[in-house]
Amino acid sequence: MSLQRIEAIAREQYETGAHGARHLMLGLDVLEALRARAAKGVAHPYGPDRENLDALMSMPAIIADEDTLEATAWRLCENAGRVTVEQGRIGDPS
Repeated sequence: MSLQRIEAIAREQYETGAHGARHLMLGLDVLEALRARAAKGVAHPYGPDRENLDALMSMPAIIADEDTLEATAWRLCENAGRVTVEQGRIGDPS
């Protein structure tokens, strides 16, 4: 899965609350890639006034170390029970 999917999940949560009590778990490379995309001057999914990663993310994010999650992987998890709802890896074609 791509960074665009992570952004779509954040947008869905921001606009409709579709993901309720869920959080994103991000690998270190995913975090850095999102920070780069959220740099000032880059087109933002919620408008030009959103200039940093905190503004981009409309749901809690947990940064995982490499013992917990591979650096290029991410997961969308339920807060209770840590059930994985969706997962992916940046750089995957799908």
